[in-house]
Amino acid sequence: MTAIGADWNITEIESGQWPALEALQADAFPGQDSMLEVVGKTAIVFGAVIDDVIVGYLVATRSEGRVELWEHVVHAGYRGREIGRSLLYHLVHHLPEEMVVVVDPAGLLDDDRLADYYGDQGFSRLDFGEVVGYVAVVDDALEDFSAEG
Repeated sequence: MTAIGADWNITEIESGQWPALEALQADAFPGQDSMLEVVGKTAIVFGAVIDDVIVGYLVATRSEGRVELWEHVVHAGYRGREIGRSLLYHLVHHLPEEMVVVVDPAGLLDDDRLADYYGDQGFSRLDFGEVVGYVAVVDDALEDFSAEG
């Protein structure tokens, strides 16, 4: 477990804790199924935990030179506290600099909202709509963000 904020930690989430993540995802995106079951055992799952309660998480998969970010969710009551950014920071700091992170590879979310949020984190939208970031560039965009709070 890694200390991040004044009152939360980022930790790897095991499959037994997935129901809590699926509940967060269902609340944030009603009617849209979680990708956890689809990506299954290949998933990299980090969660933000406050008092033993998961308040945010991200789900990614890794393949040759590429990480696909499938879900990146923070409970509505905890947004605006840098939890989502902390999760992203934690992910990119566990990846080689030459890797590419692709956000929403299935194209399930609103591209404009994605481009705005992730654009602030060093990502850009390609001509065909995919939102991508090179780990080194995202790391530079997050350099002022302190993992200690």
